[in-house]
Amino acid sequence: MFSNIKDLGIWKRYVIIILFTIVISFSINKILFLPIVTMADNNAWLQYWGNVIGALVAGLVTLWGIETTIKSTLMNVKPLIKPINTEFYIYHNSEGNYVMTDKSFLHLIEEYYRNIEIEIDEYKMLIVDVLYEKVVNERENNRWQKDIENVDFENFRSEITKVHKYQNGENAFSNLDRDADKLDDTGYSYNGKAIKEIFHDIRETCIERIADRVFFEEKMRGIYPNIVVPVYNVGAGNAVDVSFNWTFKENCYKKILDKIGFNDKDYERLNRGLSLTNINPFSTDILLNMNGENKMHLPLAYQLANLVKHIFVKKLDNRNANVVINDDLSVNYSRIADLHIECKDVYGDPSENSYKVLFKMIDDIGEEYGYKKTHINLKFEEC
Repeated sequence: MFSNIKDLGIWKRYVIIILFTIVISFSINKILFLPIVTMADNNAWLQYWGNVIGALVAGLVTLWGIETTIKSTLMNVKPLIKPINTEFYIYHNSEGNYVMTDKSFLHLIEEYYRNIEIEIDEYKMLIVDVLYEKVVNERENNRWQKDIENVDFENFRSEITKVHKYQNGENAFSNLDRDADKLDDTGYSYNGKAIKEIFHDIRETCIERIADRVFFEEKMRGIYPNIVVPVYNVGAGNAVDVSFNWTFKENCYKKILDKIGFNDKDYERLNRGLSLTNINPFSTDILLNMNGENKMHLPLAYQLANLVKHIFVKKLDNRNANVVINDDLSVNYSRIADLHIECKDVYGDPSENSYKVLFKMIDDIGEEYGYKKTHINLKFEEC
């Protein structure tokens, strides 16, 4: 019965309220003639029941009005799930090793540098000896030579060990820079500058070791890189039963592979280690005001990540073999895949959108601690 009332229009509900009020009024009039002992007269009872009925009618009208407004808003503006353009990176070294990550390498190094204790003790101070000798040799026959040679080197080494103990990199080298004058037994300001140069060289060497460790840890993540695509609900309604399905149409990605010179062996290697047909859809719900920004992070399909790796390796092989291929992947976007998104609103009505996944690969100039960087850009355009 109540579910049937909810389905009625607002004017039909008002008619029901009017009829309900008339029936109640006649019923109250009959009740007033019952032989009930009371201190109040008929006028007082009529006033009491009039207030009760008026409040009840006003409450029902207000509730139905609010319900109608909310329902109208939700039904007129549907949820819309939209992927946002994203960027990630491939880092590689001269030995041909490479990793894929959605964080910049410098950010990963800085994170490690701030959180991990520097491993320096009395048995790992050969690096200090080497760098000290390096500075001495570089300053040979100039005005700093004698000042550097007058440094109490044993005290210098023990002070570095003491300051680094139980410290992360940022704090350790900040403390060393601040206490550099304590290691200057000659009293000359030149010597303090030379000591700071030694600290700088030690710091750079430590960061190079951290870079190697960060690179190794990223590589150990295996074939499932930690890469995500931000996805927003740009509509006004809650989105439930949201399904993301990556698809690969051969005429899309094969154009890219042909363009960079894939041969039969390359295609055989690609097909042997990668299937672009069976991709499990990813499902979730995106609710308004549930996570602060009304968004979520969609994991990048590992098939797409691996396809990007194959393209990267082929382009790298082309460069190493001095093979000139007239591809424009570093200039223009190329279609590499499709992303299909389905969802339902709170009333169960379906909604779906499809996006072209556009791809661009840009090599960076220069190196970061021995590692070169390639930018991977993904752009999404509605089909």
